[in-house]
Amino acid sequence: MNFFWLLKILLSAVIIALASELARKSSFFAAVTLALPLTSILTLIWVHYDSGDKSRIAALSWNVFWLVPPSLAFFPLFATLISKDFSFWLAFLLAATLTAAIYIAYSRILSIFGIHL
Repeated sequence: MNFFWLLKILLSAVIIALASELARKSSFFAAVTLALPLTSILTLIWVHYDSGDKSRIAALSWNVFWLVPPSLAFFPLFATLISKDFSFWLAFLLAATLTAAIYIAYSRILSIFGIHL
């Protein structure tokens, strides 16, 4: 293992742990932390340092842009299911499955307009 790989893991884990700790104290501040595109930003940075390939970084950035809207469906689906007294894991599984179906439909719609992910 090289140092850079360990740094990526450590920094990513710290962000997840921070959000988890914030959620215990304030769901608002945890949500703000999670709503930031930190994972996407870190991934762009890691790809830059790993390859420096600007076309690859640009393609990744565009793909993230196009895939954010369907990913947002997960949260209201999950919130609705869990508030309807579904167990956590069942609500999570159903919301993830429905979100995956939305991703598939959304990518097919985008392809009609010439946007291929």
